[in-house]
Parts: sequence; C-alpha cells; structure tokens
Amino acid sequence: MDAVVGVQGHHLIVIVTGLEQDASPASVLAPLLPAFGDGAVVHGSLVSDVTEAHHSYVEALYGHDASSYVQESSRLLSASSLIAAR
Repeated sequence: MDAVVGVQGHHLIVIVTGLEQDASPASVLAPLLPAFGDGAVVHGSLVSDVTEAHHSYVEALYGHDASSYVQESSRLLSASSLIAAR
C-alpha cells in the first residue's frame, strides 16, 4: 500500500494505492484515523486508477460537507451513506 497525503484548506486529503482486490475502505483507513483531526472522516468510493481519483475526492468532499447534518455514531463515514443528507 502506498499513500499520498496533502492538505487543502482545512481538509487532510489521502490517496491510497496498491490495495488488495477485496480491501474495504474502512479496513484501509482505520489505522490512519489518529492522523486526522476531530470530527468525521469521510471516504469516497474505490476507483480503478489515479485518473479517476478526482471522482472519489469530489464525492468525499461533498459527503464531508453533508456530514454535519447527520447524527452518526461512527467516525469513519462513506460518502455514499451521506447522499440523503446532501
């Protein structure tokens, strides 16, 4: 697994590559949660290559914006689970 980390405004952006075929975003991101600040950590969908990474990023960004409108007990959220709050 390889990761690229960047900061955009007040967002910490992580792009992870080299995952096993059956890897879930939750299993990959759980060990990284301490690196994030307080609040929800929202992940986008898995994509097949880096040329599609911006789709996952935009999905996660909109999901993060919507996360303040839901009462969710989990710290790690899927952007697709927040569609109704958008």
